[in-house]
Amino acid sequence: MKTTLIPLLYFGVDLYLLNLDLTKKKIDLLFGNESEFKALFENDDIEKIIKELSALNKTFVITMGAKGAICINKKDIYRTSSKKINKVTDLTGAGDLFASGFIHAFVNKMGLEKALQLGTRSAAEIIKILGARPKEKLSGLL
Repeated sequence: MKTTLIPLLYFGVDLYLLNLDLTKKKIDLLFGNESEFKALFENDDIEKIIKELSALNKTFVITMGAKGAICINKKDIYRTSSKKINKVTDLTGAGDLFASGFIHAFVNKMGLEKALQLGTRSAAEIIKILGARPKEKLSGLL
């Protein structure tokens, strides 16, 4: 099985139909934050969006900042909380680091719960510093 990975892009109404078509027909794994999914589905109720995503029989990951992250894998729904951070310095790179942690666990068959946890821990590390380059290796999170 070929897995297509693509971040959710939302630049306005012109791409709305393109993104929705890709979401339903062409993508196996899709990442996006809560605001992006709400915009894509033109709905502010994340639970209704999750129900709609589970009917598409694919894998979706929704990052929700301090509220954690959700993975919808076909009919199964996984949720994890975010690590409590005393002081957020800079959000630059948080989504990228989340995705890298998640994908590492995903391709290494660690399970989706572990993938969500590794993604949120990776994002939590990067938001503590200024910029998107961690000072220490993130392999210690494994």
